[in-house]
Amino acid sequence: MTVDRETILRALRDALEPRPDVLGMWEGGAVAFDRFDEWSDIDLQLVVEIDRQDAAFEAVEAALATVARVELSWVSAPAKSPHGFAQRFYRFAGVSPFLLLDLAVFERDAPDFHLAPRTHGACPIWFDKEGLLVPPAPDPDEHARLRQRAADLTKQFELFRILVEKEMHRGNAIEAASFYQSYTLRPLVELLRILHCPDRSGFFARYAHYDLPQEVQTRLTSLFFVAGPEELMEKERIARRWFREVALAITGDPLPETRFD
Repeated sequence: MTVDRETILRALRDALEPRPDVLGMWEGGAVAFDRFDEWSDIDLQLVVEIDRQDAAFEAVEAALATVARVELSWVSAPAKSPHGFAQRFYRFAGVSPFLLLDLAVFERDAPDFHLAPRTHGACPIWFDKEGLLVPPAPDPDEHARLRQRAADLTKQFELFRILVEKEMHRGNAIEAASFYQSYTLRPLVELLRILHCPDRSGFFARYAHYDLPQEVQTRLTSLFFVAGPEELMEKERIARRWFREVALAITGDPLPETRFD
């Protein structure tokens, strides 16, 4: 039997839909944005009855065993995870390593099934026994929440950006580069997302190619790739100035100048 995407999904649906504890099954990821290609994995979600997450994974693994051999699996989030879902990854023998199964299992009372179209796309639904899989209504407080997040980011940025310079003074270039990623680029990208694609503001660099304007992508690419310690500090200064411009555009409040500028 050929192991491909359709074979895996059909085996899972055939095994799970008859079960009374499995209430729904749907896909996310690339297919939800009509961007499926040869490198796409399978982003699959289930909703189950309370306390049936582990049972659902057992049923999934039994169904997978009928069509493929799992050569590697990983529990990313256990049952009752604070993430709001349990998650496991599966890689199959004899097929492309890109054809991972990324499986998230929600309980029926989960606050969010990741179905907001502007964030997660138009998710194909394989079955929905109780009409649970309905996109949520827009949050009327979203604008205020994002503006507050931008204000918080500006404070954090101003507090912690000096870590890059501090480690460079100490000669710790590796640590400085790590701090540059965490405390310069990450908040900058989040702020740019709030400005340009607020529905996916927390995605950091994920999907930046699709979500951000080309001009912004070009500027970010230059900042992400650094040739050495000297260039790191120059690009940190460029990123800092850009952050200030974007923060002012969103919040209307200029960042205070400090002696480190």
